[in-house]
Amino acid sequence: MKLLLIYITVLFTFSNCISQPENNSTPLNKPVATDTTNTVTGLEMHLSAFGVESDYAPTIDVNIDFTADSIVVHRSYYNPDIKPSTYVLHKNEIQGILALLKHADLTKLKENYHSGGTDQPTSTTIIYTTKKTYKIVDYGMREDSLLMKLYDMVYKYEDFK
Repeated sequence: MKLLLIYITVLFTFSNCISQPENNSTPLNKPVATDTTNTVTGLEMHLSAFGVESDYAPTIDVNIDFTADSIVVHRSYYNPDIKPSTYVLHKNEIQGILALLKHADLTKLKENYHSGGTDQPTSTTIIYTTKKTYKIVDYGMREDSLLMKLYDMVYKYEDFK
């Protein structure tokens, strides 16, 4: 009888240890939770004025690294009388751009947009996220409302509207 009591005690003790995971472990019947967030980490934009019938249309190169709070913006012109320049996007503007990209459904963006005209500016936008890189080429820059907002915020050039 005493041996039976010891056997039952040991059996219940070990079965309880096996069926009850520790607080820091995952139960066997539940999947492991993974990080499902898709964080925007960077943005590159290139506005090409090549072919546009204006010597005053700029070519603009933008590189934003959201993780390092780094931004480089360079503007140049085909017209040699207009000197190349740089401009700054302020912290609140960068936060606005990041918020716009975070709340956008990037999967709905097409890889190519074409407005149908000729001699139009072209913007190439590359959005870096932790899961995927999105590259969008937009000839004419009038096809997608998300991209139009992005152009206004980053390029700051009214003549392409």
